[in-house]
Amino acid sequence: MTHEIRGTNPVPSQNTDRSFSRLLALSIVALAIFSTDARAGAAEDVGSIVSVSGTAQIERGGAILAAVSGTIVQVHDRVSTLRDASLTLEFSDGGSISLGESSSVQIEDGSAAGGRPGTNRVMLLSGRVHTVVPDKATGAGRTIEVDTPATKTFNTPTN
Repeated sequence: MTHEIRGTNPVPSQNTDRSFSRLLALSIVALAIFSTDARAGAAEDVGSIVSVSGTAQIERGGAILAAVSGTIVQVHDRVSTLRDASLTLEFSDGGSISLGESSSVQIEDGSAAGGRPGTNRVMLLSGRVHTVVPDKATGAGRTIEVDTPATKTFNTPTN
């Protein structure tokens, strides 16, 4: 006994078309949201290490990188020198900071990234820094702002 099975060529219903259209639209929206979040979370390059003497490091997203000449520095990086070490970080706008031994800074803002006039802001966590800001006569409004952690002040009453 032989059986013949014939396939049918069903015509999609309007409900199937609507479901597919909705799924496609949701997929496009989700892709747009996630790709925007990925770009927003991307780190901004603010400059690079131009000289190092001794041992220095960069903490980036929980990872420790060796700070050597040519290493790119990004917003939120923590740049540190160890004992008997120093380094110079040059920002994209030509300004620079030099860290002395046992010093640490957190890169807070790189408004001057890409050579745009603006403020490069760092938080001095420990040690000493020296800043060099290019001549303002060039017309570019360049600034390096160095913040320090707030110190606690004790007021003692006097008699």
